[in-house]
Amino acid sequence: MRNAIPEKTEQIRALLIWFGSGAGPWSGFPSYESAAKELLLDYKIAELVDALDYSKLSPELAEGAARLFGGWSFSKKYPKGIKCVPKELREALWNHVKDTEDEDKLRRAKHAFK
Repeated sequence: MRNAIPEKTEQIRALLIWFGSGAGPWSGFPSYESAAKELLLDYKIAELVDALDYSKLSPELAEGAARLFGGWSFSKKYPKGIKCVPKELREALWNHVKDTEDEDKLRRAKHAFK
């Protein structure tokens, strides 16, 4: 990936879009989707946040970021990491997820962003 996309910000954005392009719940998903998550968790929180212009998030980018920051793996690796995500970004991610009918996704988002 680093050879195909040398710019770190673009690597992160591509991975978040990939991670946010799956259909269905944030848990119990096909195993190939976890590859993007594992690669994303190699970046520092500041790098992840810096890659996002939260005033202009595409639906896929917002879904990937919400799924990453709201996920168990992120909270396991960075127990207090969600506090490093700016309030404006947390609000944007909550607004992206809040109207979902997926109870698991909604529960995870509330825990992370509210």
